[in-house]
Amino acid sequence: MNPKRYGMVGWQEFASNRTQILAKYDLSKAQEASRPTKTAHGVAGEAAIREWLSSFLPARYAVTSGYIIPDVVQTPGYKLYHYDIIIFDALNAPILWTEGNPDQSELGKRRAIPAKYVHSVLEVKSRFASESASGALEKLRELNAISSHFPVQFSSAIIFIELPDSLVSTGEALRHLIPEPPVFGLWGGLILRCGLNKDMSGELSFVKNDGGAGSVQNAPDVPLAKDIDKLNIYINDEGNCIIAESGGGAMFVSDGRSNWMVSKQYVPTYCSNDVCVMLSWSANGFSQFTLDMLNRLEGKGPREENYRFGQIFDFLDRR
Repeated sequence: MNPKRYGMVGWQEFASNRTQILAKYDLSKAQEASRPTKTAHGVAGEAAIREWLSSFLPARYAVTSGYIIPDVVQTPGYKLYHYDIIIFDALNAPILWTEGNPDQSELGKRRAIPAKYVHSVLEVKSRFASESASGALEKLRELNAISSHFPVQFSSAIIFIELPDSLVSTGEALRHLIPEPPVFGLWGGLILRCGLNKDMSGELSFVKNDGGAGSVQNAPDVPLAKDIDKLNIYINDEGNCIIAESGGGAMFVSDGRSNWMVSKQYVPTYCSNDVCVMLSWSANGFSQFTLDMLNRLEGKGPREENYRFGQIFDFLDRR
């Protein structure tokens, strides 16, 4: 980790969860390099995320891939759709059935969970691209048909393992993540890594469009990502944080006393008439997504700060 960073107690150890997910994904990519069809790395990425979530989340939650079952009478042509990651109530949910074979681990088996016990669904894609972004939204949009069967705190999100280097310069690619028609429970997502900087991840968020014009909004020549260590963000002689970077930003976190910690961000945005999608790159992206996910699972707002662990901050240059 870059020596220009610091964080909450245990931040480097917590960041190793991201490192382990990416290592398993990369190993699978290397092992399938000579195969005519390359899909195993995507499956490995899904499995690595499920494994991490299973060990990380409080015991009242369980994680599986599989099917979501509403309390309705089956009609001709009704389809049971498979979902990559289902987070559900481990204490109360019955497992209606399990699919798998003797060669699969318990985490690799597919389970059928009643919708009333499902707290979240995550769709995982190996690479961010126009097709994968649109496909992820379309997959989660299947949930709209059974939305009335979920608990009130239900949420959904998208995880991309990586942003290809070829798309770094195409900020307009965010338009493929505009959730129109709407997707039930969709709150955000994550791009785990970008080749520009091995430390940074990008947190996706969806907000209502208030009609205001953003400085980097819908501009086709704005990069989709920038190296956060090269952003023109610094502390001036008066002690003020100066953001002199197009699309630059900063997240401030109080220590509860008189000190403020800061994470540098690069935030391209794309808006439609009704909704904006924001991509916030930072060294803190993985941790922030995790904190927001925990709050969502508990039915709380994304910035209620019930949890503060694992966060990463930047030492800013002084000029």
